[in-house]
Amino acid sequence: RKGEIAEIVCRADYAYGSTGGGADVPPNSNLRYEIELISWVAPKKMRAELSVEERLDEAIRLKVEGG
Repeated sequence: RKGEIAEIVCRADYAYGSTGGGADVPPNSNLRYEIELISWVAPKKMRAELSVEERLDEAIRLKVEGG
């Protein structure tokens, strides 16, 4: 849902490992990210998922645009 917040923890071996990330991330550090969902775009349907009406609308749109 919009506004939802998730916490993602990344182990050191999947992050910067023993080399660290410069002055800000010491070696062998786990990383914790807090991510907020601000917005999203629904994936476009594949052609096989379109109804007949949606396929016709798409064909007309492509014809007008020259694609």
